[in-house]
Amino acid sequence: MRIFLLGYMGSGKSTIGDALAARLQLPFIDLDKRIEAHEGRSVSEIFERNGESYFRSIESAVLEELTRTEASAVIATGGGTPCFNSNLDMMHVNGVTVYLKCSIETLMQRLQGTAETRPLLQSAGFSPENHLKARESFYQQAQHVIANDGEINAAVDAIMRILTTPETSA
Repeated sequence: MRIFLLGYMGSGKSTIGDALAARLQLPFIDLDKRIEAHEGRSVSEIFERNGESYFRSIESAVLEELTRTEASAVIATGGGTPCFNSNLDMMHVNGVTVYLKCSIETLMQRLQGTAETRPLLQSAGFSPENHLKARESFYQQAQHVIANDGEINAAVDAIMRILTTPETSA
């Protein structure tokens, strides 16, 4: 089983993904880290040197490769992954999608001091609140939505309940 975690930057995809993978005894894959390994440089460097459209094409290619090579894994996607290049459809066809939904207040608190590793936060006039609103319609298309303003274990427990229901695990 592949489980794709979706959500805005700071929503806890990597943290929850790592804990969920441990609980399920599955590999954990952070899509951004896989892209960095593929490219031999950081996401920030890719954005800076080649731009967002280049990054999005690499992101889609690496995601597609994961759907061919990883039969079972918990995959933390990038915040923009479901918003580009039919990636959301690819994830729906190849696994279970879970949106980790957080309030803007929680996201802002979690994003404090992370601009160096998050290229979009470095853009002049960037508004996380407006950006989240633009992406929300994609996130809401996930097969499941989990509130993640609280404890890690609460979110992991909620996902575990989803995965053990007959419709999801079939």
